[in-house]
Amino acid sequence: MSGVRPGGLIIGDSHSEASWTLGGRLKKLLEERGLTARVVGNRGKGVGWYLSTGKLQQALGSFKPDLMVVALGANDAGQFDELEYKALLVQFVAQAKDAGVQQIIWYGPSKSDGALVNRMPARQAIASWQNQTLPGLGVEWHDSMAMTADLPTSDGVHYRSAEYAIWAG
Repeated sequence: MSGVRPGGLIIGDSHSEASWTLGGRLKKLLEERGLTARVVGNRGKGVGWYLSTGKLQQALGSFKPDLMVVALGANDAGQFDELEYKALLVQFVAQAKDAGVQQIIWYGPSKSDGALVNRMPARQAIASWQNQTLPGLGVEWHDSMAMTADLPTSDGVHYRSAEYAIWAG
């Protein structure tokens, strides 16, 4: 098995913690396509945390993926100004590419609604900054707000199993 790279690494927040969430469902989709996949999901965490704690480097070093799927951004909302956040995105992507990742697919923050609808402007800002930055770095970026716009949340930010299945599809 020397020289063979395992496949796909999924990095995320609470939307990736369990097998029935977005990250778990994406893992299953990758495995159905013959790739080995691993999920690293950490509730309440974002791009800055993965970089500052070394968790991104740790995950990349232990798994050495060719493909990395990222589902981050919601927990970054309101934490950084535009220039600071864009610099973090550049650093995040550079670390992944330096570790040998060939392809990065990124899902931006999903919508918030109900009692947490007040989080939408900050989430929209993060999504906009990601969309402005990531494609220029060779990252395939997807707008999760559009993907989740019609999905009901269970608590204003998280989804039930059926909704995660739709989002992952």
